[in-house]
Amino acid sequence: MQKILLSIAIPTFNRSQKLQSQLDSLNKVISKSRFNKSIELLVSDNFSDDSTSEVLNNFLALEKNYLFTVNKNSENLGADRNFGITIIKSSGKFVWILSDDDLVHSSAINFICESLVDNKEVGFCFVNHYVNEEKNFSAIIPSDENYIARNYEEFISKVMFAESMISSCIFKKSLLSKEDLLKYVGEGYLYMYWVAKIMQSKSALVIQKTLFTVIHPGVKETRQASK
Repeated sequence: MQKILLSIAIPTFNRSQKLQSQLDSLNKVISKSRFNKSIELLVSDNFSDDSTSEVLNNFLALEKNYLFTVNKNSENLGADRNFGITIIKSSGKFVWILSDDDLVHSSAINFICESLVDNKEVGFCFVNHYVNEEKNFSAIIPSDENYIARNYEEFISKVMFAESMISSCIFKKSLLSKEDLLKYVGEGYLYMYWVAKIMQSKSALVIQKTLFTVIHPGVKETRQASK
């Protein structure tokens, strides 16, 4: 079996329609990628009680040219822990934590994988994105050229905490222990602590090309609406 370069890890809870659309969209993008054999698509279901299981079972039955993995927690562990679990359960050298609704562009998988192959020494990768569906505003100034931040100060100067958007974060799995992944549960934006920890010893790749679009309303808004 070919080694997995990139795991695309989706944490989800009670958003079956969003998840269905995301899986359908990603299936098209990954299937057409020349890196498909080196990609894992993983869903970590945080004990949903809607039709998420049905969506996942139907998707499991589809023929795919990439690895598809499902993890279902035995109880709702909270969003923070589920973020960490997506990394723990992933098989890839790098793990991209992707929201179950943000729209991945058709060129994204190839561009990210090419960039990671060319920069395997980095410990973290930031992915630029459009922050609205009109695609007239991006998280950082877009460019087709990648940027290497050699330390945390350079990284912050470049992205100004734009990694607070979870879908912009790709982590090298080997650099985060289970203790690291659970240490800041409940602190808010715990994955930003992971970035700071990694960059104590490793450089970061900043992909300046816009490769996904944030879709509104997002997780927080749909949770409030459902309540």
